[in-house]
Amino acid sequence: MKKLPPKCPYCKKQLDEVFENDYKTYVFDPESGTYKHHDWKGCLEMFCPYCDTKLYDVFEDGVCNYVSS
Repeated sequence: MKKLPPKCPYCKKQLDEVFENDYKTYVFDPESGTYKHHDWKGCLEMFCPYCDTKLYDVFEDGVCNYVSS
């Protein structure tokens, strides 16, 4: 059986594509003189490519962790 992507809750179009922005925070480490990725500070935004609706409710664990049922 072929699986299908979810639909946007606002425009109802099938989400064949999803816009995702992954914002990360880097913290300066004075001992090494470099920036280190901060593991728990960041932001992930997911949007419908058709209507720009935020898709947090559709992809609660992120787009890459979604499994079609």
